Amino acid sequence: MPQPPNPKAPHNPRNRLSLNDLRAAARLVNAALVGIVGFSGSWAHNARKDAKQVARNALTGLFRRQSNAGQPPADLWCVSGATNFGVPALAYEVSTELHIPRIGLTAREALRYKLAELDVLTLVGRRFGDESRAFVDLCDVFWMIGGGSQSEAEMRLAAKRGKPIVVVQGLGGRADHMTLTELPTAQFLDCDTLEVRSPDRDRKTYLRVAGQAARALPHTAPATSGPVC
Repeated sequence: MPQPPNPKAPHNPRNRLSLNDLRAAARLVNAALVGIVGFSGSWAHNARKDAKQVARNALTGLFRRQSNAGQPPADLWCVSGATNFGVPALAYEVSTELHIPRIGLTAREALRYKLAELDVLTLVGRRFGDESRAFVDLCDVFWMIGGGSQSEAEMRLAAKRGKPIVVVQGLGGRADHMTLTELPTAQFLDCDTLEVRSPDRDRKTYLRVAGQAARALPHTAPATSGPVC
């Protein structure tokens, strides 16, 4: 029987688990697996200069809310895309601070990039997206911050499976385009306050503000240092 991950252990190839062993380890301690999706590239392209800090604050707040709701931190596992970029990197950093086990579930293609410090790495498939179905099946709840087409596809699948989703809006990406029509199991939160908001009512306002901020940026190609998911 596989042992639960050690939240203080750095990433090491010896910490790899098969998908079946990862599921068994989670069941062993009755862990709640939080799947986190979003930008996996540079923050430089974001219209908000403070986007990285706002995203970090949101993740910290969400983890603390989950704990206050009766789920002890030791029983929460953070599951994301394994790379040390964007939202996954922030999720793992916050998890380290809160002593929450860090799980990387991704495709082998991720090995081409710098990986975050992980307690467990599970590889499914060869190319990005091959792991999506396993990721959705594995996790109990999902948080979405920004993100691209893969993040959107995974959240649509999670909604079809009836799994709860938190969409943090106001930082751009596909998250700001999602509505209750597309994600009926989702709760939509403002990125600055984490207060519930209506995506259908406020969508045009957010897109207008984001568009104005983007037009004010220098017209240069966005920096990319990792996969954009």
